[in-house]
Amino acid sequence: MVSILVIYATGEGQTATVAERIGTVFEDRGHDATTIDVDTRPADLERHEYDAVLVGESMNAIFRGGNRLPSGQQRDDSW
Repeated sequence: MVSILVIYATGEGQTATVAERIGTVFEDRGHDATTIDVDTRPADLERHEYDAVLVGESMNAIFRGGNRLPSGQQRDDSW
């Protein structure tokens, strides 16, 4: 069994739907999958605790060139 983190960012909810489905398929195949929205991830989440990390991002946010962060917040690239 492989432990897999499926972490995603979503703008309109579609990426969340896809990420949840991917996590379910991994679980159905006997893996330990954790699916988390990057905006609500626990502060103590450690990516090195997983065998694999799958990252999903909203294409709408990318193509619109928008910054999904609320005004005044800084992007956390350290994680």
